[in-house]
Amino acid sequence: MPKVENRDELIEWATDRRNVDEFLQYVIGILHSKPDKYVSIEEIAKRQKWHFEGYAEDIGHLCIPLILVPGIDFEAREGKNYALRVLKYSPDTEKEFKKTADEKFPSREKSFREKYEEDYAETIGETIDHFKGVKRGKKLKSLDKIRDEAEGVVYKAEQEKRMIDRDY
Repeated sequence: MPKVENRDELIEWATDRRNVDEFLQYVIGILHSKPDKYVSIEEIAKRQKWHFEGYAEDIGHLCIPLILVPGIDFEAREGKNYALRVLKYSPDTEKEFKKTADEKFPSREKSFREKYEEDYAETIGETIDHFKGVKRGKKLKSLDKIRDEAEGVVYKAEQEKRMIDRDY
């Protein structure tokens, strides 16, 4: 995965489904290599060689679809400090899910696993939409700034024109 140097690059990168899928598989790989151990958002960023400061919340948001993966828990520690949020993979929980999911819900039209897979895909889509919205918001702020600067230039030009008109 590419090294992300700043938040703008992360936001751009996170609007591509392939990138998000690759990132989630990468995180799942990290979690599977450390069963029953907590892995922080900060550690994930460091393994990616991403500059961490300033966008822990965005990296945490990228991990949200993992909440739906059987055997993975997502915990918040210390309130809103996203750097301290952790994920943990429990192989026993995953095995139990796979063994009993369809047995517990036999009357469903779709199997529980199929429903989970659909929900997981939908959550990834919502995550991508979130980053597209952030990107769009940044562009709108940039356009607002340009418009404000242009209005300032027009205002100054009108002031100068009035001064010239007064002099003549």
